[in-house]
Amino acid sequence: MHTIFSGLAHLKLSAAGVIEECCFDRITPLRKNAGWIFRLGLLDSQGEWKLVESGEFTKIEPEGEAFRFSRHPELGPLEVVISIRGGGDGLFRFRPRVSGSAAGLKLVWIDFPPVTVPGDWRIFWPHNEGVEVRRPELHQVYGIPGWPNASCFGYYPGACQMQFMAAYNSGGNGIYFAAHDCSASPKSLDFYPQPDGSTRLSIQCFCGTEDEEYHPDFDCVLASLNGGWIGAAECYRAWMERTLHLPKLDPDHDDSPLADSPVTVIYPVKGEGLDVGPMKPNEYFPYRNALLVVRRWAKAFESRIIALLMHWEGTAPWAPPYVWPPYGGEALLTEFRDRLHREGHLLGVYCSGTAWTQQSCIETYSREQECTEAELEQHMIRGPKGELDAAICCGPDLQRLGYDMCLTEEWSRRIVKEEIRKLAAAGIDYAQFFDQNRGGSSHNCYAAHHRHPPVPGLWMTEAMRSLLAECRNTIREIGSTMFLGAEGAAAEPYIASLPFNDLRFNWECVSGVPVPAYAFVYHEYINNFQGNQCGLDWQLDFINSPDNLRWRTAYSFCAGDLLSIVLGRNGALHWGWNIPWDETVPEAEQQNAATLIFNLNAMRKRYPEFLRYGRMLRPGFKVSSPQMAMPFKSDTIEVDIVLSSFWRSRDEREVLILANSSTLPQPVSCCDGKSMCELVVPALSATVVPVSKGFLAFPQFTNKSKLTYPEKKSILSVQ
Repeated sequence: MHTIFSGLAHLKLSAAGVIEECCFDRITPLRKNAGWIFRLGLLDSQGEWKLVESGEFTKIEPEGEAFRFSRHPELGPLEVVISIRGGGDGLFRFRPRVSGSAAGLKLVWIDFPPVTVPGDWRIFWPHNEGVEVRRPELHQVYGIPGWPNASCFGYYPGACQMQFMAAYNSGGNGIYFAAHDCSASPKSLDFYPQPDGSTRLSIQCFCGTEDEEYHPDFDCVLASLNGGWIGAAECYRAWMERTLHLPKLDPDHDDSPLADSPVTVIYPVKGEGLDVGPMKPNEYFPYRNALLVVRRWAKAFESRIIALLMHWEGTAPWAPPYVWPPYGGEALLTEFRDRLHREGHLLGVYCSGTAWTQQSCIETYSREQECTEAELEQHMIRGPKGELDAAICCGPDLQRLGYDMCLTEEWSRRIVKEEIRKLAAAGIDYAQFFDQNRGGSSHNCYAAHHRHPPVPGLWMTEAMRSLLAECRNTIREIGSTMFLGAEGAAAEPYIASLPFNDLRFNWECVSGVPVPAYAFVYHEYINNFQGNQCGLDWQLDFINSPDNLRWRTAYSFCAGDLLSIVLGRNGALHWGWNIPWDETVPEAEQQNAATLIFNLNAMRKRYPEFLRYGRMLRPGFKVSSPQMAMPFKSDTIEVDIVLSSFWRSRDEREVLILANSSTLPQPVSCCDGKSMCELVVPALSATVVPVSKGFLAFPQFTNKSKLTYPEKKSILSVQ
């Protein structure tokens, strides 16, 4: 048995390097870990997987703070060294080195170390901006992460925008597990229910490199945790700020059109709310037809509007990479753009990312002949067996048939930049070009004839990072200020290039309870928007819980995100994207939701020092609100009716923000364990309560908090 110390913590390992016990502050959260310290994923010449565990090596030698594994009966001279270091800070650091050939096999990933926690612990997963999983036994990982490219695993940098996980008991005490990797190399962060009822957390690092060895310059770290997901986000943010030095939003020099909190109004110009099926022009085409609706919502919200168009492409809806010219021709869109701009509004468009469309499943559009004649398949992503496939929205019952473009190929990069140039030259203000590249992700490619190693690795992050920089240069070269975005928040290495993104927090209603971990870590650097809220039909029972629309809006507001609405028929506020227009929101609920948005956006404009530039904090007191049952697909969850978040401005002022999504005033109590304060938050509104020197000065502000209420406004009379 080997024991490694870090501060007051200790880690016990068997002679085979297996974690037997991990003890923090005399509490032992980890026992009876997996029977291995690492697992390798390798591919043979036929593209078949071979999984290898550390215990299969016949020679295991401790070497100081490391273990050397060699003499595998099938892998020839392959050697693996796992360094395990303690320190004075309570962190345990794990780092691998893999060397030697593996008998004709290609090393794809290494999974280390396994961290197994009790099955009744909650799991924080950094998927779609963050989710607290309360029933991990329901989680499934389909296949072996690495292929196919679909977003069914926790890919970073992508649908997982951050590199940390956590597991904790109902009191918020447990473990923090992260990769502290400045290079942002690709990983799969996921968790696996075990047959004995426990849950294993996993960080799989993709190893593709030009070197003969895989020897990363970062550690996977394990530490104690208190405070649940917020405590984990604090740990990760502290590391991020020490090492990455991202540029913060600057309140003194903020010339972004997002600075005054425009509301995003999302609608299609073809079809009636679905991504498939008939795509006839609807009431918002020609484009100018939407002007009256834009004006109505601008007046209702007393706000600038970003008119964000769907199904506008002149090619076919969701048929990447080509989008230009717009449906109906440039003149119609130019007229709409100019009239929007004259009234102070912005024009945005959805695109479909870096896939390649062979054939649309919606319309007659096809690029099959071009692909064959120009031999374009050579530029497409390949799977381990040479497969051609696409990651998202590809299939006979979906939007298209086609492939994904490999972003190391010059042809692919040129096409992306040419399409973005067309959008910028047309005076469009915002292009969510990288929709379906979730988080700005590139996709795994195994092609041996491309300009990268034949397995996924750091080259993918570098290719996307450099492509995004080239796209920004392309926009600037023609004098445009157009900004770009992706589906889901921009992953960590892409924040500077993707400053405005369509969030996907609502997707996590199928996994657990969404939590604003992304905003906690990055809000000072980037503000995203509430997004089109697609997929409600498989996320929650929205028809039988009509207040879910208001709850989702209050959630986004408390996370510091800009607000958005999706339109249905006749300019009406709709549930979200990809819900048929026939499933209308009741008129009274539309009015309630619109009133809530007006009040919340007024508050956001009034307090930009917190809600645009502020830093989210862990409050030093407990906030208690009445609750309501929300029928998530993962479970029926009791959620707070009044949502809250705690913020600090650049000049060190602090506030508690409370957003009441209910149509009735709601009581809220705050308690620091010694004293309690109660206040009432008005219906469909928010309250900003100053806090001085922590909770102790909080009560003196409660009588003044009415001064911070926005004027409650009904939009019933707004036409």
